[in-house]
Amino acid sequence: MILMILILSWFQTIEAKDSLQNKDLSELYQMARKYMNEDLDSCQIILDSIISKSQETNNLEWEYKARLIQSVVYRRSENSEKQDSILQILSSLSPFVSKELHVFYLFGLGSSQYNKRKYSDAYETYHHAYQLLDSTWNDYKALKMTALSNLALMSHNLMHYSNAIDYNLLSYEIDKDQYSVLNQLGILFKEIGDYSNSELYFNLCVSNKKLSAKQRNSCLYGLYSNLRLQNKIDTANIILEQLLNSEDSCYSSTYFHIIESNFNRYISEGNIERARLPLKEMEIRSFNSQLKKWQVLESKAYLHEKTGKYSEAAQNYLKLYESDYYKTGDRQEKRRILKGILNTQLQGTKLINQWQSFNALQDSIKDQDVIKVLALKERNYNLEIEKRKQLLLKSENETKTATISSQRYMIGFVSFGLLLFASLAYGYWLRKRAAEKRANIEEQMRMLKERESELLEEENQRLLLSNEGLSHRIEKYEQDINSILNESWTINPNGRRSQQTKLGDILAISTSVDKANCLDYLLKDTDHIPRERRSMKNLENDPNFPMDVFIRVHQSHFVNLYNIANIDTTTKAIFMKYTSEVIYASDTYFDTLMTRYNEVRSTEYTQNNSTENPGFQGT
Repeated sequence: MILMILILSWFQTIEAKDSLQNKDLSELYQMARKYMNEDLDSCQIILDSIISKSQETNNLEWEYKARLIQSVVYRRSENSEKQDSILQILSSLSPFVSKELHVFYLFGLGSSQYNKRKYSDAYETYHHAYQLLDSTWNDYKALKMTALSNLALMSHNLMHYSNAIDYNLLSYEIDKDQYSVLNQLGILFKEIGDYSNSELYFNLCVSNKKLSAKQRNSCLYGLYSNLRLQNKIDTANIILEQLLNSEDSCYSSTYFHIIESNFNRYISEGNIERARLPLKEMEIRSFNSQLKKWQVLESKAYLHEKTGKYSEAAQNYLKLYESDYYKTGDRQEKRRILKGILNTQLQGTKLINQWQSFNALQDSIKDQDVIKVLALKERNYNLEIEKRKQLLLKSENETKTATISSQRYMIGFVSFGLLLFASLAYGYWLRKRAAEKRANIEEQMRMLKERESELLEEENQRLLLSNEGLSHRIEKYEQDINSILNESWTINPNGRRSQQTKLGDILAISTSVDKANCLDYLLKDTDHIPRERRSMKNLENDPNFPMDVFIRVHQSHFVNLYNIANIDTTTKAIFMKYTSEVIYASDTYFDTLMTRYNEVRSTEYTQNNSTENPGFQGT
């Protein structure tokens, strides 16, 4: 049964790969972008198909786009090693693609560095991306906004607050309705203590009518926290009530923090019973986030402390102290946890001492006079015993002191001698070991250099043999092409003598516009256009017609592949060499034309750049 399932899955995989082979690159690219947010495994299969197809046709742009998505897939699957290898491939291909794609690669590299907490490296990468873009605001607007946002985030992480504010202000100049920029400016000014500017930007953000309910709630929460820091408690509570009563608040990513603020508000007002309700709601909403669970644990500890349950509060604070929340938290969070542990333990100790004192007091009330007499007699007896013990111990101590002092001097002298000998022996051993290590390292370096020189020599020999073989193939190809293009083709004009023309001199063959069933020949070095009575279909079916030199691009046009100067893929215009004539290709023949044209251009590039990468197209 298991074998049958494996065979069926294998056949389904083969069918899926065959279906991918029948789709063009643009369709596959759209499918990959769709599956990038749904199914990473399927997305990876589609990307492999795009890469293999683009490499077959030497289409560098499509390969680069596919590898950009591939780096995002590996980042989401937390496979940093494969992501780094993809980024290295993109780095080697970046000089040969458009500026936009190069910038996207830099964004991916910066994101990888950010995930590894290399904020300085990420800042340099994003700055490089920003410098690649033009100086005008209208060009590359979205890319510039992204670059400035990333630069502001890195500056914030590096605690360069003035730089972060400057980058956000530049982004604000590009688009003054940008919600995230206004929100970040409010947060930054709040962190440096400039509450007036912080309140200004939060109000600008809230007043933007284009915001969704979630975005507006996020800005309102920032404004609330700012007002709390300014001790504007009444205004802050009004905004908090507005957030709690919002219909869309429960779907907002900031709603947990809104509930937490409501909890802190009731605690500060001394309303412990009402504080239990937002705490329960915080517990419900913390199921998918470890950080939120830790915040709930801290709130519980605070509530137990306020209600006098110091042992429970101390246990919660100790759990936080042993968790990653304490290890990764900032100084303020660590101080808050340590202060909670100290306060709850001190309060608990005071309660224990009071309980012990209370029990001792209760015991002394019973038959107080008898207890006093017994205690007095016992005290006098113990004092006499202690005096005798002290006299005996004093004489023994004097004898032992003299013995110990003489032994101490002897032990000190012997210890100093042993320590000196051990230090000298250890120093000699360290020096000998260092000399042996140095000799081993020098021997390894010598062997590595010899091995490296041998490998370099072998590689040089291999490259020489490869270059010789490539030169022979190029010479053979040039001879074959020249022999084909120097072949003669007979043109039979109407009522005139036949004309012999080289295939390389013919630029295009077109159906005559003013006369039916006639073909016009566009030649290389003459203004005269010979005309031949013949249909296009008859010419195409002629077994002597060289279809490896000519290709049909329209119902009325054949063009010489080796005389094409350039092709505009937007208008499908074909620019021929040696003439200003422009021929337009139809949709039916355009894909076949581009395939044949890329093959010819790829081969020509290999001839002209035999020592460089043959996969790069110069058009």
